[in-house]
Amino acid sequence: MASVIVQCSRCRGTDHIAKDCRKLSFLRSSTRAEEREKRLAQQAQRAAGREEQEQERLEYDMRKQKRQEQAEQWAARQAERAMKEMGKQEDWESSSQSTASTAPTRATLTSEEEDQLQRMVAADNNVRRYEKKLREIAQLEVRSSLDTLQKAKIEQKHEYELELNAARGSALARARQELQRTTMV
Repeated sequence: MASVIVQCSRCRGTDHIAKDCRKLSFLRSSTRAEEREKRLAQQAQRAAGREEQEQERLEYDMRKQKRQEQAEQWAARQAERAMKEMGKQEDWESSSQSTASTAPTRATLTSEEEDQLQRMVAADNNVRRYEKKLREIAQLEVRSSLDTLQKAKIEQKHEYELELNAARGSALARARQELQRTTMV
């Protein structure tokens, strides 16, 4: 036998039936006109709330735009200050601060010193590393069958050449500084 579920037709409660309902009375508490007025008042209140929110959003957008304009003006002032500072710095760098010469007394190198510089550059670890990689790539280019890693290494040849030139330049600068230190003493 199926069980019967008792449910109130007014409040949809399952613990009683409509004649015993205590939540909603059988009679209306207000007329239809009063309910309509209440509903229209609620709608008007929601519309006023939406208008107020829209007004607040417009005010927020205006404040946001004003802040953005102020930020742009500040950035322009900062850029202008930086340009002035750069101009002052360039003026300071280009002006002579003393009458004494600060240039090195000897600008040219003898052939012995040039040879010594070349030996120091060739002995540099970074230069030797990149020269070795380029020698390996030259050997790989002669081969006909290569795996994917070897092909990738060949594709990096240009990068290794650039790195070798940079390493030679920095090694040459270090070697010149070292040579100047030894000749000054």
